[in-house]
Amino acid sequence: MKKSLYFSHFLFSFFLFAQTINAQTSDEPALTESVESITVIIAEQDDQSRLIGEQIPLVFSLHNAQDSQFVSVRISNNSFVEIISFEREKTELSDSLNIIFAAFRPGTHQVELTINFIDSNGAPLEISSPSFQLPIQATLEPEDNMLVPPGDFVPVYTRNTQAMIGLSLLIVGFLLGFLVLFWWRHRRANQPIVEELPPQRPADEVALESLNTLENSDWLESGKHIEFHLRLSEILREFIGRSFSFHAPEMTTQEIMHAMAQIPDETKSFTESIRAKLYEMDMVKFAKANLPLSESKNLLLSTRTLVLAVTEQIREREAQKALELAMKKDEQAENDEHSSKNEVFK
Repeated sequence: MKKSLYFSHFLFSFFLFAQTINAQTSDEPALTESVESITVIIAEQDDQSRLIGEQIPLVFSLHNAQDSQFVSVRISNNSFVEIISFEREKTELSDSLNIIFAAFRPGTHQVELTINFIDSNGAPLEISSPSFQLPIQATLEPEDNMLVPPGDFVPVYTRNTQAMIGLSLLIVGFLLGFLVLFWWRHRRANQPIVEELPPQRPADEVALESLNTLENSDWLESGKHIEFHLRLSEILREFIGRSFSFHAPEMTTQEIMHAMAQIPDETKSFTESIRAKLYEMDMVKFAKANLPLSESKNLLLSTRTLVLAVTEQIREREAQKALELAMKKDEQAENDEHSSKNEVFK
């Protein structure tokens, strides 16, 4: 009985040992099929120094990354160098990463990249590239026209500074000139346009000239009686309007008489004569009265006499007013002088 128990224990132990050996041998093929580590090798790099801000293209070869998906790349150790652009170029024979750098400080920069992948199993991978150098030079003042070797920090100047300053001043001057011109033209456009009107001719001069023209016409001889009296009425109305400052040509005879009732007493003596002339002309215009040729000519002559008489009366009145105004000014001046003398004596 004890032998059978020993034998059973031996078989169970042997079975466990065999299972352990089998598990170890089944894991070995997975290790051999696993993907090797991805490596990054920088392509051959020239020793040429670059300028600040200049684009620097570099190619990085990727090994053992055919089945991995590229995610991103960044610079892990230098804040003065930036990646402008990157692109993965993958073919059956090669796999590379094309990156364009730019540096913004002179000197020799040590650069190391951190590249992220996702492997065929979906696991993230982070690979570091070998460290490499970027020698950067800076320009000095334009007259030197040379480069400084990498080293200490130096001030950076833009080439053709004088030309750029001149161009900027030219543009500013052009803009200022344009603004001044725009302002001047806008100011002129807003200013009122004052036209110099010709001096106004005296009312009697215009009336007498028109009467002479009408007298020398052949309207009466050719039978144009109505046209003759219409024109004679227009001349008299224009004279009245110019002399007494109201728009007589567009008024009726009754309206003209009402307006003349407001004028000073010195011209009242001519009111009835003007009324008679206008009514006589209206009889020909509206009632078609046929006056003899001699009466029509006498009406023109009497109208001329009326114009001269009214003009003389108006000028006398204006002269009298001017004299009275001058006398008032003299009297005021004398009073002021007398007052000032009294103040002195006090």
